[in-house]
Amino acid sequence: MDQRTYRVTDALNAATFFRQVFSPRRLYEVMVDFWSDHFSVYQLMENAEVFKTVDDRAVARAHALGRFKDLVTASARSAAMLHYLNNDENTKDHPNENYAREIMELHTVGVAVDGVPYSEADVLEVARCFTGWTWDRTWNDPAYGTFKFVHDRHDNGPKRVLGRLLPAGGGEHDALEVIDMLCAHPATARFLALKLVRRFVADDPLASAPALVDRVAEAYTRTDGDIKAMVRTVLTSPELAGAFGRHGGKLTRPMDVAVRMMRAAGVPQAALVPRMGDVKAPFQVWYFELVGYAGYMRRMGHIPFGWLTPDGYPDVKEPWSSAVGMLSRWNMALALATGGMVPGFRPHEHRPAGLAGPEAVVDHWIDALLHRPMLAEDRAVLVDFYAHNGPPGPATPPALREAQTVALVLASPYFQWR
Repeated sequence: MDQRTYRVTDALNAATFFRQVFSPRRLYEVMVDFWSDHFSVYQLMENAEVFKTVDDRAVARAHALGRFKDLVTASARSAAMLHYLNNDENTKDHPNENYAREIMELHTVGVAVDGVPYSEADVLEVARCFTGWTWDRTWNDPAYGTFKFVHDRHDNGPKRVLGRLLPAGGGEHDALEVIDMLCAHPATARFLALKLVRRFVADDPLASAPALVDRVAEAYTRTDGDIKAMVRTVLTSPELAGAFGRHGGKLTRPMDVAVRMMRAAGVPQAALVPRMGDVKAPFQVWYFELVGYAGYMRRMGHIPFGWLTPDGYPDVKEPWSSAVGMLSRWNMALALATGGMVPGFRPHEHRPAGLAGPEAVVDHWIDALLHRPMLAEDRAVLVDFYAHNGPPGPATPPALREAQTVALVLASPYFQWR
């Protein structure tokens, strides 16, 4: 990649993180992140790095809370996805089944518990349906990188997908028929329900919340794939309420925990991006100024759009709970609270003045950061830490002692688990 490409990719990474921290549309950003994993595209794929910036705007951001079929169609027409999964090489003379396999296995019907709901023959037939779906390669033309159907590259013969005959001569409509079939398939409703419940409630949805999976799948079917209806079913469920704050349930993923730390601690925009108002400082500078953030995310293996394979970042605790990963979380909490991650940020300047005594200060931060009480014995440890000058050694200045107390709350299981 040349320097111009790095500027584009870094700008998208910075914008993604900035929106997650400061956007008032928090649920929307959560769902953008969910669909970015579901339709995962590795940002730094060879020769098409800048396509992901357009893909982010036209796919996940455009349809995050819309209709699932529109989301699938937008992804299928995205130059980023077409290139990443090689459908731009899929022609009638040289078929390529990579995208055909992933649109079924990862994007729609999935791999069911009781078996794959499609055959290898279906994969080959779907690949034939998507022949000719590519992107415009006319260099220095405004259309460069936009979707293009090339009729001469399309296999116009009859096809049979999931038992349904598609007559010859369908052209571009063949693939649209496939998208309709896949989105209407009962397995798609269940696959999406499993993924949503896994994201919000439990690592093993079928063991922990099988009835909720059924209700979310029913909401999908009843509303013709309305994403808002599915999400509403999850967020208003007793299963979600019961899972909140249960240690051993959902471990917050690294990028999510960094966002939560900054939101919970009240980091202001000006502290995160000190040159935001400088018109000479390009947008991509933001990411370079977030040296601490970028470094911690890389060490924990969770940077925006950085997953190499099309299955997206893992959504269960095991990949994120290694000793190195947990140590990086604790160090990140300390760096944020003491100003090493966000220069100039001081927690004591972002809470009510006049709090009387260690207990009042500790209770403020427990409430502000966790929104739920700690066990009495854990709270007592924090109060003792704050009241007795923190770690052994010379007396710690009150502001630093408070920052270290905030770091302990952020590093605690109460904050890391949800």
